Amino acid sequence: MHNHQSNKLVLQWDDQLQVRAAEWSEGCYWGHQNMGYGENLAYFYSSAGKMSSIDVIINSCQSWWNETFEWNWSTDCGVACHYTQMIWASTDKIGCALSHCPTLKTDAKSIINAMFFVCFYNPPGNYVGSYPYTKGKNCEQCGVNSKCSAGLCVSTQ
Repeated sequence: MHNHQSNKLVLQWDDQLQVRAAEWSEGCYWGHQNMGYGENLAYFYSSAGKMSSIDVIINSCQSWWNETFEWNWSTDCGVACHYTQMIWASTDKIGCALSHCPTLKTDAKSIINAMFFVCFYNPPGNYVGSYPYTKGKNCEQCGVNSKCSAGLCVSTQ
């Protein structure tokens, strides 16, 4: 397990990010939007019919989180960029959406009967040359406009 995060902000749900994530997932195109948000994308497909929404959401988040086992403390997220976006210290807003895509288009092929899950984060993370958080005691570096709650920084503004 990685060290404690002294400056990690609590992630809070953002309805506007959810609307934007829904617009993107409903477009049924596999790719990043690249509109200034952090992005985690996942899809699952089945020839046996529509999959359970909750299973898709849990499996997507779990696969992103499991990248922790592939990541070493570094300023390069490498093969764990989904994970590092999830833990990025300055990211404090998230919005996600799930869409059923009869056909999910990619640059190379089309995927039939897909569930497309999109999460947008703001502000984005994964800046090249930056660590995702500052090591230290929880909340040690929250800042003057923050308080500590359950080991994470919460903005008081």
